Amino acid sequence: MASEKGSGGSTPPSGARGGQGSGAPRTTRPHPHPHSYHVPGDGLAFGASLGNAHGWLTMHGDGSIQEVFSRDIATTVANTIAVRYSVGHHTPRVGGDGNHAGEEMASGGVQLRPLSAADGCGNGEIELHPAYQRTGFVLSGDLRVEETVFVPLATDDDPCVAYYHVAVVNMSAVPRALRVRAFGRLRGGFDADLAGRYDPALERHSSNRERAWQGCRDGVG
Repeated sequence: MASEKGSGGSTPPSGARGGQGSGAPRTTRPHPHPHSYHVPGDGLAFGASLGNAHGWLTMHGDGSIQEVFSRDIATTVANTIAVRYSVGHHTPRVGGDGNHAGEEMASGGVQLRPLSAADGCGNGEIELHPAYQRTGFVLSGDLRVEETVFVPLATDDDPCVAYYHVAVVNMSAVPRALRVRAFGRLRGGFDADLAGRYDPALERHSSNRERAWQGCRDGVG
């Protein structure tokens, strides 16, 4: 459902990153797509709606997935899916009813949030395109992030799946270690509990399963 590396499918071309320092990220292309719109990172109350032959996806204004709907069974198959960034170590915190109740930081763990205009570096930028929504922002340590969400549109019979592609660029000369984690409410509109399994066929661009599914523990170069 969600992929840190953007595995397969009709991944939209990634643009070059412009600018230096900790300023607001800008997506620069020699020939901008005529159907793209760029708005400030805090300029959307609601995100894009994307669909194909078998599925429909709606997004939050911050670039995370709000809902994935299957047209075949007329049911929501997943709710919110979001990516978080941190340094150090986080462990899941479970509430008294057994449900996920957020994340608890272990020793030295700090969750990184996008920098804003109050930090002197703008509010990021959102690119809206008929095929995808791309959100760009800056994290502490001069780390630039682009999150691109899209559904496959290669044929007239594409499945009901969503791709969540994450690109992180270290704009400083200092090596950084970053932990990337995904959170998803994958039960959707089903009554029964959800059972998940790992499918190696979905991972095309990485041979390291731990890196793809449990977060990036390597330094960001």
